[in-house]
Amino acid sequence: MADSTTPSRGFEFTSHPSVSQFAVPFQTYVANQAALVEGLNYEYVAVGALVFARFPAATDTLNSTRTEHGKNDELRVLLVQRAPHDSAPLRWEVPGGASDREDPTILHSVARELWEEAGLAAKSIRSLVGQGHVFLTRGGKRVCKFEFLVEVEGDGSEASKIKLDPNEHVNSVWATEEECRDGRMKRENIELAFTTWQQKQTLLEGFRLQKELNGMSFTG
Repeated sequence: MADSTTPSRGFEFTSHPSVSQFAVPFQTYVANQAALVEGLNYEYVAVGALVFARFPAATDTLNSTRTEHGKNDELRVLLVQRAPHDSAPLRWEVPGGASDREDPTILHSVARELWEEAGLAAKSIRSLVGQGHVFLTRGGKRVCKFEFLVEVEGDGSEASKIKLDPNEHVNSVWATEEECRDGRMKRENIELAFTTWQQKQTLLEGFRLQKELNGMSFTG
């Protein structure tokens, strides 16, 4: 089934039919879920974008022989490090944030947050990763966070040009599945302490889905 195109507020992207339930404002989604599940008690929605790209393996050199179509390249996911003054200071997560009332749909929240936090333009929102999980903010709001596989405009080289908002994040990395599992990038000597245990589980599930859906091909 073909993806649907969803243009609005300067964001134009496609979305797979499997995420069509999120093509509504977050208030509508919350109200619909509350009607379906007795006792559901979150009032807000947050989103996260799992962006994958492929880069030369750490063992590759300029003089090494590469296989056809970059088959030696490593699949990596974009991670951003929270600012020291924010909640969960200096911990790692995928780009994301709260759905705003002004966002036409939850999917637009994904595209907007990805652009604001990393300077990347969403091309396609492909799949929900895992299930939403509920958490409490510092202000006592109950929020359910949903995270999605997102393809971005451009190839892996262009996707590496991340533009962070320094008020929210102070660093970014592209991490392999092994590095996410181990919680450390050994060559760079960076500890990947994630915002929550759910974030780590979502990342590992995201790698599984990305390889399954994309056949280990390049993002974009």
